[in-house]
Amino acid sequence: MMIIKKIGLFSLVLALTQMAGGFSFAASSDCKPKHDLKTVEDGVLTVAAYQAPPYIGIEDNKLVGVDGEVLARIAELNCLKAKPMTLDIAAVIQAVQSGRADVASGDWYLSKSRAKVMGVTEPIYRDNLSIVSPSGFKTLDALVGKRVGTLQGNMWNDDLQKLIGSTFTLYQSQQSVYTDLKNGRLDAVIDAAASSPAQLKLLDIKAEVTVPPPDKRVGQSMKPALNTFPIKKGNDELVKAINDGIKEMRDSGELKAIFDKYGFPEALRKLPDPIYLIE
Repeated sequence: MMIIKKIGLFSLVLALTQMAGGFSFAASSDCKPKHDLKTVEDGVLTVAAYQAPPYIGIEDNKLVGVDGEVLARIAELNCLKAKPMTLDIAAVIQAVQSGRADVASGDWYLSKSRAKVMGVTEPIYRDNLSIVSPSGFKTLDALVGKRVGTLQGNMWNDDLQKLIGSTFTLYQSQQSVYTDLKNGRLDAVIDAAASSPAQLKLLDIKAEVTVPPPDKRVGQSMKPALNTFPIKKGNDELVKAINDGIKEMRDSGELKAIFDKYGFPEALRKLPDPIYLIE
């Protein structure tokens, strides 16, 4: 088991300023950064993002959602302006690896395979796989032979492809997969437990959200995944800056305020001790 070392505590606590569409953070002219960061664009933290409430979103060219507001706050702590780079989910990680963006947002899983090729930060929440279906499917086995969709890049995709077969389809956006569910082109969607209710509400879909019991054929159902903010491999100072910022925000209550704002489930805020990486 790999464990991420805990990073030290800051003493400074700064107040939140809430504005329409998200928290807006602006560094003062005499701002002293917590870390000496080299970013893709001077004075800017470029965040690769896609639309996936409550994790991440872009409104009026500002980052919103839990990930978005956390990264905007960390940028402010380091005298930077957070700037979204809006992409399809399949292009987010590539944008960071190629050096077009500094960090990825949107419920990326903390895994051993990801840690080999990218810098990974400490998590702020955990996640569970969920089944979203009008018929109320309760188990993964019930999906065999059904038309099931999910997003590209999910860690459970390979296992579900083997389990479900040719009727399992990958999508590039949450809007497209949930639209097909609403229109009857899919029987079920596999999605992260925290994001499913938001999508159903957004598109006015009547469906049940179920966290299925563990199934050995689908590794992600056996152990909840933890999130990370993927960074280009070797950018250790940015990893440390994000970890330090997370610690400060947790201690100050800022992180809780952001969770509360987006109605993030209490159960998914609780992290294991020690922190682990999934396969």
